[in-house]
Amino acid sequence: MAPQIAQEATKLFNALEASCKAEDAQKLAAFLTQAEGQVLAEGGFFDLLEDAANAGKKKENRRQASCMAFGAISADSESKLEGHIVKLFPTIVQLVGDKTRAVAKAAQEATVAFTEHCAASPASANGTMAVMFECLESTKFQVKVAALESLTTFAKKCPKAVANCMPELIPIVCDLLHDTKIAVSDEAEVALKAIAEVASNKDIEEFIPLLVKALMEPSNVPDCVFQLSCTKFVATVERPELALVTPLLVRGFRESEAKIIRQCAKITDNLSKLVEVATEAEPLLPKLTPALEEAAAHTGDPECRQVCGKVVGQLAKLRAAVELEKKNWVDAEAMIKMLSAEKKAVKCSDAVALQHAGEQLASLFLMKDLEVADWTKVCKNVCSSSSDAGEVAAKIFAHCEDAMRGVVEEEAEDAAELCNCKFTLAYGSKILLKNTQLTLLKGVKYGLLGGNECGKTSLLKAIANDQVEGFPPSTEVRTVFVEADILGELSHLSCLDYIFEDARIQAAGISRDAVQDAMSKVGFAGEKEQQGGKAARIMDPVSSLSGGWRMKLALARAMLQKADILLMDDPTNHLDVKNVAWVEDYICSLTDVTCLIVSQNATFLEKCCTRIVHFDSLRLHSFKGTLSKFVEAYPEAKSYFELKSSRGLTFSFPEPGFLEGVTSRGKVLIKMDKVDFTYPGNPKPTVVDLTVRVSMASRVACLGPNGAGKSTMIKLLTGELEPAKGTQWKHPNAKIAYVAQHAFHHIENHLKKTPTEYILWRYEYGTDKESLEKVTMVLTAEEEAKLKEVRTWEYTDEEGLKRGKFVIEKLTGIRKQVKTTYHYEVKFVGTAGATGFIPEDKLSEHGWGKHVKQVAEKILAEQGRFKRPLTQANVEKLLEDVGLEKEYASHAQMNSLSGGQKVKVVLGAAMWDQPHIVILDEPTNYLDRESLAALAGAIEEFKGGVVIITHNDQFSKHLCPETWLLEKGDDGIGHLDCKGDADWMEAVMKEKTGAVVMEEMVDALGNVSKVKAPKKELTRKERKQREAAKKRALANGESWSSDEDDY
Repeated sequence: MAPQIAQEATKLFNALEASCKAEDAQKLAAFLTQAEGQVLAEGGFFDLLEDAANAGKKKENRRQASCMAFGAISADSESKLEGHIVKLFPTIVQLVGDKTRAVAKAAQEATVAFTEHCAASPASANGTMAVMFECLESTKFQVKVAALESLTTFAKKCPKAVANCMPELIPIVCDLLHDTKIAVSDEAEVALKAIAEVASNKDIEEFIPLLVKALMEPSNVPDCVFQLSCTKFVATVERPELALVTPLLVRGFRESEAKIIRQCAKITDNLSKLVEVATEAEPLLPKLTPALEEAAAHTGDPECRQVCGKVVGQLAKLRAAVELEKKNWVDAEAMIKMLSAEKKAVKCSDAVALQHAGEQLASLFLMKDLEVADWTKVCKNVCSSSSDAGEVAAKIFAHCEDAMRGVVEEEAEDAAELCNCKFTLAYGSKILLKNTQLTLLKGVKYGLLGGNECGKTSLLKAIANDQVEGFPPSTEVRTVFVEADILGELSHLSCLDYIFEDARIQAAGISRDAVQDAMSKVGFAGEKEQQGGKAARIMDPVSSLSGGWRMKLALARAMLQKADILLMDDPTNHLDVKNVAWVEDYICSLTDVTCLIVSQNATFLEKCCTRIVHFDSLRLHSFKGTLSKFVEAYPEAKSYFELKSSRGLTFSFPEPGFLEGVTSRGKVLIKMDKVDFTYPGNPKPTVVDLTVRVSMASRVACLGPNGAGKSTMIKLLTGELEPAKGTQWKHPNAKIAYVAQHAFHHIENHLKKTPTEYILWRYEYGTDKESLEKVTMVLTAEEEAKLKEVRTWEYTDEEGLKRGKFVIEKLTGIRKQVKTTYHYEVKFVGTAGATGFIPEDKLSEHGWGKHVKQVAEKILAEQGRFKRPLTQANVEKLLEDVGLEKEYASHAQMNSLSGGQKVKVVLGAAMWDQPHIVILDEPTNYLDRESLAALAGAIEEFKGGVVIITHNDQFSKHLCPETWLLEKGDDGIGHLDCKGDADWMEAVMKEKTGAVVMEEMVDALGNVSKVKAPKKELTRKERKQREAAKKRALANGESWSSDEDDY
């Protein structure tokens, strides 16, 4: 039978050769539609067509007939011979350059027919691309033109196939733009524009003409890079967009200007984070990564190198994701096995057709083609009927679907599913998560990991506020955000009332007795109990609680709401070792409660969490296992818990201002002697007998358990609290920066301001407004009465020393130094503006000490304003120095910032005055390890003194050779024990202080002006020489500039 069919086909072809008529070609095609490809191949029919196409010069009819036969077969949409004719196409298309016009025309028509046939199916078009690439490299320009015309057709009619091949296609077409044949270069331009239109990303669409222009003419690259760098990318990025932008980026990385290289790096970083299916970027990584690495190695700009290094790391993660996804790839061989397994439906003896079908299905898989109809169309070529083809295609598609979508199949669990949602999360104008999946199971404890400012806290808040699309509302799944910060409007209440007055507790109708019972379960003592003085009582003022007790209070409130899901943002903040252990045990005991936990404490996460949810490239990745198992699988996650910066993040503190008379860093600037303090309403003192010294050489770690009184001691040291007994002293010109344990209390009344607006407000009148709110700066009623008493004052004015009975109206804000003390100008009541200068100690003795401190601070602040005016630019620079980007500093309200960002705001605000001593109460709270490493580096370089309260043993040992250990004794009162490294302190105390010489200043309008250097101290001989020179100049009528006196 086979030979007879082949013979009949040969007979029809010979008739076509003799007539070269279209109707004979159609007769041949109609006959072949009914024949098996395998039969025709075995009978030598396809060899006949190939030989005819390659026939000699004098056999024009035979060559023309082969083209006409090929075109007729291609035009038949029902033909199952596609696998065979694809092999013939390279031979046929070469005839478009035939010198015989009829043959060339027939070849052109055959090429068009073949292109139209393949364009009807993504699988066919994609399978033809390799042949098109061969044609584009032909030595015949007519063949190149024909191939380019086919590509233009594919781009318009079958963009899926072109999209899959764009990484390889665009460089070839770009080269043809410069072909010596105008026909080729013109057609290449048409094809390039059509191919570029395949990119459907909304962010890039408007730039396609600009990108094409840059690809055609390299001189347009810098402008195109700049335009793209100003674009905010939010839409998912796929292979076409990457293929279009990559040649531009590679060229940009070769530019000599660091600015362009940096812009290219940022574009690469942004686009790579929006790639949802990693394998979409696979063909482009070998081009981008070497170009980026070479640019990073050769640029002279260190900041540019840092940015490039960060992006190289991002591409490495993308490469790892590619390798992970490729494990689930299904190739042509696997497809053929699946087809062959369907023996009832797939009855195909044509091995070429079966091989071609397998390759086409593999092409659909690589194209991520989710249209089942396209898979069915391929299967029709090897199946007995259309219904069989539909069933087979559905089976194969189901097997491949998850891998195409990038879904990782997880092991099924018995736990109930509380949420399974897909959503996008933005913070202001910044995309934090893009089309990501979050699944939470009942009773499972999840650790939420990611770098600082990646959106961990924003995600928790969005869930708590019912702002995550698809997440069950709080009416269905009770979700509670556990936060230890005390709300300002409730801060005057007792601990019991603080919980009871909470709107959520009131809404749930929970009784006071239930609240008291919940507080007892977390360790609060009863109203009359003291438990050795070490436990907080339920009726203690909530504002007096230490950080550890605040967290217990928050947990008690969460327990009362019977939460299904607890959202916990750094629950071990402020906690000592014992309380961390208590929280660990408590969380592990919640067998039916799901916890989503953010923490910088690796040990805590290891003990509590059995799942990890990781922020990476704008997506959440779930990992089943403990933190240690996760770090084994993803070693780069170790950086989240190491006290070092992997991305070059640095903080810097301003140089301390000059202190007149202080020549050694070891000179004491603040001290306390025999200080006791008792909180109002408490029966016994909180701390007693505190004696400490702090200088610019100090590096002190203040240690002790929660509730021992560490924060109280620091507040006494800084003047936040006033001692009940003993003395507290500060150098009159020393500036102290204090960042409280509950750092957010600094900004809680300014949450609708941006960080920049807050600092501008805080220092707008020269002095620090917060310093005026200290207890030691606010007058009591008794002090105000004392100021109005008539008393005898000794004062000096222009006439000399005087004495009289007066009431001082106010301090004018002027002072002068007399020997080693300051005298302040005062105005007397009822003396028609008469003023006089009174020594500081006399004023303090008679109740004017707080006014003296205010004047001193204002004078110091005014001195600092000359060097650094209070402008938005200077405030932004200050915040940048502590790790807060301008985007957040000036364009985001503080109520939308993460915990880590708020800490940076408070830290930056405290540093504005260029302090001599910095006191940090729990600075490690909310900061990730990179920021902690940067903070540690800033503290090490800082020339002033530092006192740190912390429970972070690694942080304190790294920085502080001196320790203050405060512990409660059996009497429930805090007692202090000071220790230190004697050798270190002796060496550093001898270091000399030195003011930084200012060379220029920036005024409020941003103008930069040079500043005169300090006058040089002249010897006696030099002074005589200068005076003689001045006299000679004046005697000769020459001018003498005052600048000549200032050397």
